[in-house]
Amino acid sequence: MNAVAQSKSSPVETKNSIAQPWRGVIGLVAIVALSNLLISRFDQQQFTTWVSFIWIACVPAQIVIGFFWKPAGFPGWIAKLPQPAKGACYTALATGIGLVAAFAIFTVTGFGVTPPRPPVVMYSILTVILTFWFVIVWQFWPASIWTRAPAALGAGCFAFAYGIGFGLFRAFFNFDFLQGSGLYVESMNPHGLFSAWAAISFGVLTIAVLFAFVMLDFWPLSSDLTRQPMRGTKISLSIIAVAASIFEMVIGQFRLDVVKFLSYESVPFIFGCLVVIQLFEDRPLGSLRQPWKGLCRVAMCGAVGCFLNLGYLRLARWYVGALIGGPPAYAAEIWISSALLAVTFPLIVIACEFLEFWPLKRCT
Repeated sequence: MNAVAQSKSSPVETKNSIAQPWRGVIGLVAIVALSNLLISRFDQQQFTTWVSFIWIACVPAQIVIGFFWKPAGFPGWIAKLPQPAKGACYTALATGIGLVAAFAIFTVTGFGVTPPRPPVVMYSILTVILTFWFVIVWQFWPASIWTRAPAALGAGCFAFAYGIGFGLFRAFFNFDFLQGSGLYVESMNPHGLFSAWAAISFGVLTIAVLFAFVMLDFWPLSSDLTRQPMRGTKISLSIIAVAASIFEMVIGQFRLDVVKFLSYESVPFIFGCLVVIQLFEDRPLGSLRQPWKGLCRVAMCGAVGCFLNLGYLRLARWYVGALIGGPPAYAAEIWISSALLAVTFPLIVIACEFLEFWPLKRCT
């Protein structure tokens, strides 16, 4: 995915490095162990409110840094550092930007009410969704028309994610379903067109469809995808059409619970894609041609995501206890989504992008 940036020459891997797929296996085991250790330090309410909110708020910065700034060698003084100092500095930079974003969201959207309520967390998730769209689909257009400076393009991405995100949040998210519960705050409810669960589920589904297109190398759209805004327009319309069709079929026709679909279908698939692309560096199936290569990748990502989803739920029994799923609280669904994408995904970015697999991978 970091092909959206113009990477500088990659460092040469030394013989002391652990090769794939063992590097990915060891990294995955270590990250799963670390994420569960971190999650176990908090009770369920702390984890699904403060912890998830702050970690999610750091993800847009991680995406911009990991998939654009770092490949572009920005900031220069960090890019020149050896590992693990380079990884630590990139992590600190993403954390700093994320904490500023978290404070702004908590103040503007959450009105300073503690702990963070669902509107605050969902708006944070929406900014992650839009960051992926801006970086992968639109490749920083239209900001890229006026500048190629990494700092300016990154600022443009943040402005898009938080600014456009705020408008979409006000227009489409409705939290009336929380009325009568201790979580409802009238001033936080934008009274948008759709139930907030349906809106955020559709948004996350668009990222799942986007990642499926990435696995397919944007087949059958691969021709004439070089210039913006035609590239972004064509991919955007395709993603929305596919996502809307899936959503209508699964939610409208089959009547699957929208939160369960989000937590047990979309989220595991996205997480499986991140594991294959990042931890295993997209090495499997490299010799196949499209669309068979992409279809096999999609199946692999779905299988990996479902396996890890079930594994996390099993591990949770050791330190959380029985998680009750379904309405109205959706405790199990919120917990597993937070565990996979709010905590484990940032750890994957830190390990694979910022630390460059150090110490499993040594480069000259």
